[in-house]
Amino acid sequence: MISNVLTRIAVDEEAQGLVEYAFILSLVSVAAVLLVGNIGSIAASWFVSFNAELPG
Repeated sequence: MISNVLTRIAVDEEAQGLVEYAFILSLVSVAAVLLVGNIGSIAASWFVSFNAELPG
């Protein structure tokens, strides 16, 4: 059953395109998560340094 499905996916060009789009989407998603994480840490360090410069 599963081997038949995998064989059809490997042979079917539309399914291959779908798999390629899913792979690209997953790579873009991972890149976005990493980018947002880095921006968050940069913003946090900026706020910490800004808070340290405030009097009082």
